Amino acid sequence: MPKISVITVNYNNREGLRATLQSTLAQTYSDYEYIVIDGGSTDGSKTLLEDQATRVDHWVSEPDGGIYPAMNKGIAIASGEYLLFMNSGDTFYDVEVLEQVAPALERHRDFYTGGVCLDGKIRKAPTSVGPLFFFNQSLPHQSTFIRAELLKARPYREDVPIVADWEQQLYELLVRDGTYECLETVICNYDTTGISSVCLAEGKLDNYVLPMLRDHFSERMIAAHRFNVHDVRFKLRTLLEHVDSLRERICLLRYSLKLFFTAIHK
Repeated sequence: MPKISVITVNYNNREGLRATLQSTLAQTYSDYEYIVIDGGSTDGSKTLLEDQATRVDHWVSEPDGGIYPAMNKGIAIASGEYLLFMNSGDTFYDVEVLEQVAPALERHRDFYTGGVCLDGKIRKAPTSVGPLFFFNQSLPHQSTFIRAELLKARPYREDVPIVADWEQQLYELLVRDGTYECLETVICNYDTTGISSVCLAEGKLDNYVLPMLRDHFSERMIAAHRFNVHDVRFKLRTLLEHVDSLRERICLLRYSLKLFFTAIHK
């Protein structure tokens, strides 16, 4: 079965790194390598890595240019056929995740994505991905296995802050028409303190997403597929203000959610 490279990027997140190390090193699958790229942490992360030096296949602790330069450093080292980025703070859902996923990787798709556990709730991977999906969200890197040769040929863009992993997915799956498969396996416990999660919560991701969309697509294409969540939220709130009965409000909310999830999974 294909060899898997699990890559962890860390900077001054010792406790998150500790959790990720324990989770990764507990995997029952034998044909995987573990790579940790630390950005020269000063919080004791390096000492933690030194303590696990015999169990981590490759690790380095030195200053780098940020998240994506560090991820690219891991890509350059990796020898696996598929790469999975389980960054510090993220953990595998259980000890058999890699063992469960490995047989599917023999079908040699470009991308495989499984479910994530977010705040105790399981979120399944999309069954298919297209413009409506990628123009509005991304595949979680913590639950996505990527064919290594794609990232070795075209690493993450280091000129793109926050969303370079999304840009890579968009380019390979939409622009180059790569292959994708949804996995039933739940892959990880998702750490919501990552920088992209914080930007999403603060409504700042559009500042990074729209320029990347314009790099690859026309304004007409973007307008046709972009699902403006903030605009929908405003319209829904306005409608609710004119609906008095609780039953009608519930029906409206259900209908809106149905439209939303139908749109993003087309």
